[in-house]
Amino acid sequence: WSMPMRTVPEDVDLEHLQQRHLTFHAAQGNDVRAGLRLGERLVRAGLELVEFRGTYLMGPVQVGMRSPPWAAREAMVAAGVATEGDVARWAGAFARFDAATTRATQFVPMFTAVGRRRA
Repeated sequence: WSMPMRTVPEDVDLEHLQQRHLTFHAAQGNDVRAGLRLGERLVRAGLELVEFRGTYLMGPVQVGMRSPPWAAREAMVAAGVATEGDVARWAGAFARFDAATTRATQFVPMFTAVGRRRA
């Protein structure tokens, strides 16, 4: 598994949130590495792979900003991959990020694949 989003400085509680989110998606049958597989999926679909690349969106974590895993916290608790105690720890981590005088930097991977029908 790869971590979909990273921050510097690192926070063990937010890393745990990311891991629980990956576990949640895997339990749902979702491909947690889908972005890495875009190129091969186009080829398997019979298309010619024109371009496949990955880049990072980098920037400061703004006060009040929350990650997609945070939005899924209630579903993760309901699915049994997280507890209310986990949610409280994650909320504390976001509060620490919000209170920091120096903004953390986020690194979010983005993948693009372009395919075309073969002649």
